[in-house]
Amino acid sequence: MNKKSLLASMVIGLLALTQIPLTTALEQSTLEVEAYDTIAGYTTVAQIKDALSNEDVEIKVTKPNGGEIIIETETDKKGEAKAEIDSYHLKASGIYEISARYTDYNQGFGKTDSFKVYEDGVSLNKSTLDSDSVTAAASGYDAIQLTVTLKDRYGNPIKGHSVDIISSRNQDTVTPYNSNKTNEKGEVIFYAYSKE
Repeated sequence: MNKKSLLASMVIGLLALTQIPLTTALEQSTLEVEAYDTIAGYTTVAQIKDALSNEDVEIKVTKPNGGEIIIETETDKKGEAKAEIDSYHLKASGIYEISARYTDYNQGFGKTDSFKVYEDGVSLNKSTLDSDSVTAAASGYDAIQLTVTLKDRYGNPIKGHSVDIISSRNQDTVTPYNSNKTNEKGEVIFYAYSKE
């Protein structure tokens, strides 16, 4: 082996020993953030305590559908920060995840917390009453299936709401299929019978 190839081998070996990995895992932030539960279409407040003072922070909010928003704010001299999450981002009911990190540090988002957005009140424009037929035999046992679907103004299904259907005629009978409470889709099924 000549001197040039020996020197080249030594340089390659030295480079292999001193090589720094190109990808390193980000350190997780120690910041903890929490937000208050709210109603669809209303704002809520996220707050951070026990943080470094006068630091820029980012708050990540993950929506139930997986979409994310980042809110930027700054801690005060006590290490506290508050940020309003705008109602525009809170129209879907469900569980939202929230986490935070310091903006100027090379770190991942910290511990994840969650808050809940409840559906708003019943909307007459979004809720429906559907039937599988417009007429039925007046036999007392031939039924029309009625499906009530309750939604709020943003189209969120309203779960666990009690519904009653009352006919304008005393001769009619309207009974729930198994319960008069709406299911996860905001639906409840009734059967209507009549002898007239």
